[in-house]
Amino acid sequence: MGKASRKKAPPPAGTTAAPAAASGVAKQLPGQVAEDVVSLRLVERPTGATEWVFAQRAHSSPPVASMSEACRKKVLEAQIGGADPEKYWWWITDEALADMAEQLQRQHYCILDNLLGEKHIAALHAEVRAARGQLSSSRLAGGRTGALLSYSHAAVRGDLIGWFDDPAAWPELGRYLTKVDTLVDQLRSHQPEVDGVANRSKAMVTCYPGGGARYVRHSSMVKVTPWQWPSSAPVPPPGAPGGSG
Repeated sequence: MGKASRKKAPPPAGTTAAPAAASGVAKQLPGQVAEDVVSLRLVERPTGATEWVFAQRAHSSPPVASMSEACRKKVLEAQIGGADPEKYWWWITDEALADMAEQLQRQHYCILDNLLGEKHIAALHAEVRAARGQLSSSRLAGGRTGALLSYSHAAVRGDLIGWFDDPAAWPELGRYLTKVDTLVDQLRSHQPEVDGVANRSKAMVTCYPGGGARYVRHSSMVKVTPWQWPSSAPVPPPGAPGGSG
């Protein structure tokens, strides 16, 4: 939920007056005074504070997902055998690649964990934390290159971001990107569509600084395509739930 304020917040650009409830349209919320173009509603609380809230939850929201049974088995085999994660890359074995290709064909995504060992996870986390001063407020719109008109809207996206790929300044990030590039290359023989992935962008480092910072569910693709490869979040804070993928 958006952060409450003691004064009425003016509707942002693209905001309209609250519509009357209609058949097939989400009902007006109690105290609603405006509706944003991305289905956020500005409501006035009994205290006099205003707050941006979500009008409804999408029925097509994806379920909680995890690695497939076949990939988990490969991880377990490596751990039981005492394999060094920097020397034994289980995710480019024929069994793992075949399973990933099957998942991509069937559901258009797959999840991989344990690409980095604990030592390198901690080192990459330290690099990311050290970059806080190099991050800037995220922007919305801007076209495919980001050069067109863009704007900020914290109720939609409130993270801080930066784009990096210099291996001299980011040795651990470079190590991670090498693994990602290797994975894509090895998948080509199992998943023909991956041949269309000719290059990638720099790595985006993002920080959600608290205070209700979020990025609402969205589509970042200008043209409809089944491939956007890959999206990854390699370094959660130490001790955070969800593993250390």
